Amino acid sequence: MAIVDADMMLLLSTKSGSAGYTLAQADPDLSLGKYASTTEMSKITALHNLFDKINGKENKAEDTEFRLLFLYNSHATLPYLEGELWVELVEESVSLIEVGLDPAGASPVDQSEAQAAEIADEGTAPVGVSFAEVTEESPLVLGDIPAGHVLPIWFKRLATNSGPKNVDGQTILFSGDTQAEE
Repeated sequence: MAIVDADMMLLLSTKSGSAGYTLAQADPDLSLGKYASTTEMSKITALHNLFDKINGKENKAEDTEFRLLFLYNSHATLPYLEGELWVELVEESVSLIEVGLDPAGASPVDQSEAQAAEIADEGTAPVGVSFAEVTEESPLVLGDIPAGHVLPIWFKRLATNSGPKNVDGQTILFSGDTQAEE
C-alpha cells in the first residue's frame, strides 16, 4: 500500500535517553534537539503549539526562539519521495517563521547516535543550520526519507515588534510522492 498521510508524523524532540523514539516528551518548549521523541504534534496546529505566545516584552525585543521537529516516515517499506515543506502564513501574524534542515540528515528512528544538533536553550541557534522563509512557491526541499527514518527540521520564530494581534498561527505543510508497493 502506498504512503498515506497517517504514515508521515511530526515528532517533538528530546534531549534525554540513549536512542531515538524511546521516550515521550510532551513539552514543546523542550523540543531542543538530539533525539526524536515518541510524542506526535498535530500537523494542523503544529507551529501554534510548538511555540509559546509572544508577550509584549518579547515582541518589543524582537525575540528569536528555536525548536526542532522530526518528520517521521513510519511506513514499513516505502520511502517518502521528493519531500518539500513550507509554512502557510497568516496575514495578521506577529512573527516570522524560518526553517532549516539539521546537517545530520535522515536517520533510523531508533538510532542511538544523536539524530540532530542539541541546543542549550530556546534562544540559542543550532550550529550548522541555514534558515530561510519558505512558501509553497519556494519550499524547503527535504529530499527522500527512507521508511522508518526521521528527518530533523529546525524552526526559528522571530517576533516582529508589531502591534497586538488576535491570531498568530502559521501552519506547517508538506508534500511528497510515493510509489506503489510491489
